[in-house]
Amino acid sequence: MATIGTRTFADGDKKYILMDDDDSINRPFTFGNSWTKIRIGILYAIRQNECINSIFTGIESTFALGVCNSASNGYGEYPCNSWIGVFAGGSMNSLYTGQTGVNDDTFRLTLTATSSYFFTPYSLSGHVSASTYKDYYPYSNILTSMLVFPAIGGTSASGSTVDRRFPLVVEIERLNITSSTISYYTIPNTTGLLTTAASNFDYTVDGLKTGMTGITNIIINGTTLAKNGPLTYTGIDFTNYNPINANIYYKNIGNPMEIYYWGVYKIS
Repeated sequence: MATIGTRTFADGDKKYILMDDDDSINRPFTFGNSWTKIRIGILYAIRQNECINSIFTGIESTFALGVCNSASNGYGEYPCNSWIGVFAGGSMNSLYTGQTGVNDDTFRLTLTATSSYFFTPYSLSGHVSASTYKDYYPYSNILTSMLVFPAIGGTSASGSTVDRRFPLVVEIERLNITSSTISYYTIPNTTGLLTTAASNFDYTVDGLKTGMTGITNIIINGTTLAKNGPLTYTGIDFTNYNPINANIYYKNIGNPMEIYYWGVYKIS
């Protein structure tokens, strides 16, 4: 079960929601049927704890961020009614068994002399309808499209020299009554690696709130986030699809996730 905690950053003491093994949390919102493009943004980190190896698997390490038109149930819960979003981790194994380059359930830890962060080698988008996985699409460039999670609470000996929070923004655009596109925005990286400056930079809640309102680009604390997508998918009747919950799902034993902010913004 998710719990509340506090951590101190340069901009003061900040509360977070702690997600551990098989946790799902929802944030209600109401746009009705009057939306074309919406964004779901979070500020997050994963606790490094005692993990100093280059790879950890836990038990089906899985992360998902999206929206759902169910009052309480989202990704990983039953019944899940028409969840749309981006996910990475262990659930891919059952969905894409036999497809080269996708069958991987690991979150990997990168350590340098001054920084550390987790990343997922594969990320996907799609939707779940009536608790059935449907229409999942892999992002084509797995290295530059990967999700990146700052490792928080470490020590200089294990790589981290500063606690920091990273942003992730998922964008859903309704094209017509039968199809939609999904994109996500994350910290820029090349060949799967962050620069030392990027990996040690802490992003703020106010920066995320302001950046999510950008029409063309999302700029947070001076950094222009990299856009991955859009990917087009079908399978949901968008005539009356009215999402009412922003949903975060996380499953891992030993390395909990800290959520410092999550919200929804209607662009159009």
